[in-house]
Amino acid sequence: MNLLHYTIEKIAKNLNALSTNYDKNRVSNLERAKEIIMSEYSSNLSIKDIAYKSAINECYLKKDFKKYYGMTILEMLQKRRLEVAKELLKDDFSINEVATKVGYKHTGHFSKLFFNYFNISPNTYKKQIYSF
Repeated sequence: MNLLHYTIEKIAKNLNALSTNYDKNRVSNLERAKEIIMSEYSSNLSIKDIAYKSAINECYLKKDFKKYYGMTILEMLQKRRLEVAKELLKDDFSINEVATKVGYKHTGHFSKLFFNYFNISPNTYKKQIYSF
């Protein structure tokens, strides 16, 4: 019971710290960074580009983004690309076309990331969709 109480107390402190440590301007900049990732995922985005476009220092962006969203910038970028790729595979695009459309230069790398994220290869996923 003490462990449960401790865990709840720790979560409450973390939530309180999040709400008090981020002023509106910083939150706005972090949200802008997320918007950039969500809309420009297919381009060759770097953390430096995202920091510049969202008007926040690169070091603060990396640190605060992870705290605020619970994942790194690169993790969110990869997640976005793979989620869009999954939707594109439902259309009549080849795996190579999908990989390119979401910002991956190498189909093999894309396929490996897709498999690691969804636990199924893009080829098998595409076959499953068209078998119905």
